[in-house]
Amino acid sequence: MEMRSKIQVITSNWRFESIVICAILLNAITLGLETYPPIVVKYGSTMLWIDLFFILFFITELTLRITALGRNFFREGWNCFDLGIVSLTLLPFLGISGLGNVSAFRAMRLLRLLSAVPTFRRVLRGIGRALSGSVAVMCVLVVILYVYSVIAVKMFRDTSPIQFADLDTAFFTFFQIMTLDAWSDIVRPIMSEHWWAGLFFGSFIISTVFVLLSILIGIASNAMQE
Repeated sequence: MEMRSKIQVITSNWRFESIVICAILLNAITLGLETYPPIVVKYGSTMLWIDLFFILFFITELTLRITALGRNFFREGWNCFDLGIVSLTLLPFLGISGLGNVSAFRAMRLLRLLSAVPTFRRVLRGIGRALSGSVAVMCVLVVILYVYSVIAVKMFRDTSPIQFADLDTAFFTFFQIMTLDAWSDIVRPIMSEHWWAGLFFGSFIISTVFVLLSILIGIASNAMQE
């Protein structure tokens, strides 16, 4: 019990938390350097040992926290989040196949910054409140996307088969229009064939971008302020 108390003092100290945050940031730098082939060719073996060091560091850190908190460790959502992230980064060492390049999961260690920094935790709580308060608005948005997609397929399939060949492609096309990404390149060729198409797509942009998305932004802003 005395040893557990000492570990509790260590893990709850701000210096310990600062060391963990520094380790995450340093790991972020090394993982970023691994994306440059010349650096990997020259320092590949060294970077492998550095990565192994960080893995052992994070495993040791979690072990200390589990020892200090016992079962209470699993009652805190952020602790379970950290445990899940570290477990995913161990996939390359477990020989699991069928998930593509599982070594890419190592980059998920950087997500631990979200739980390590209190400010980030507050932001995520605000995002969670915003999502729970905007479910109805998002459902309305999906319904509008679906209705416009069905109508567009039936009206513009022959005019623009690439964008409106079927429901799937039309849904994606309207999602692109909703982001205002090169939407005029999609609409102008159709307007040359159907002059009234501008009214159709304009009504979609007004109802989604200017109305529904503005409501979502307002809900998110209120949640963050709270």
